[in-house]
Amino acid sequence: HVPGVGWSQMTGLFEAAPNSCDVPSDLGADSADRSTWEAATGATSGGDPTSTYTCTHQRDTTVEEIPHLITTAALLVYPDKWAPDYGSDAGAAIRESNGSCGWGYTDD
Repeated sequence: HVPGVGWSQMTGLFEAAPNSCDVPSDLGADSADRSTWEAATGATSGGDPTSTYTCTHQRDTTVEEIPHLITTAALLVYPDKWAPDYGSDAGAAIRESNGSCGWGYTDD
């Protein structure tokens, strides 16, 4: 929380990696056709001399940071659905999907 401004999520150009292998369209998928994304996620460029992909293996963290901003905004608008606890709809879904795997920090 930033006083006088509200919530913020730090991200910047220093976290962006243009042409990242994290992005399916950089591996040959059609960005407008999600049905092509799954096949592209297994593609690599790396040291494969036969690869036609030229994406960079540098991680593009904006792919991870933007959902934080969206879920924080959703929490403010819909706290019953998105509160960061097991009482919210999202928290209950996380607890349910975790099953009996445990959480580590709770020693279970």
